[in-house]
Amino acid sequence: MEDNRYIEKVLMLDPVDFVTEFDENGDRDLNDYRIQLDELITALRRVINELKFSYNIGLFKVSCKPFKENAIIHIRSMINRFLLQMKELMMRSIRELHNEYEEISKQLQVVPKSPEDLAEMKKYQE
Repeated sequence: MEDNRYIEKVLMLDPVDFVTEFDENGDRDLNDYRIQLDELITALRRVINELKFSYNIGLFKVSCKPFKENAIIHIRSMINRFLLQMKELMMRSIRELHNEYEEISKQLQVVPKSPEDLAEMKKYQE
C-alpha cells in the first residue's frame, strides 16, 4: 500500500492551476513540459496497471474502484491541459515565425531606388 503514495502527489494538484503555475510567464521550453508530461503519463500507467480495484485488509475488503476511476480521470485531465498548453506555446511560436517571415519578405520585395537604398538592403540581408 505504501507503494501507492505516488498517487497522492498527483491527485493533490489541480489540473487548471497546476498547468498555469507550472509556467506562469510562458517562458519554459518544451523539454520542461515533456519531462512533466512523462511523469504524469507514468503516474497514469501505474494507476491503470498497479492500483487494484479492491484490497483485503484483515477482515475488511476495501473497494477502490471509484477512487481508481476518479484518479484516472484526474490525471488524464492534467495531461490534456498540459497538451493544450504545449499546443498554445507552439502556435504562438509559429505565429511569431510567420510574422518575422512576413516582415523579411516585405523588406526583400522593396526595389532599391538609389545606391543608398541598395546599401541599406544589403546591410539588412547580412
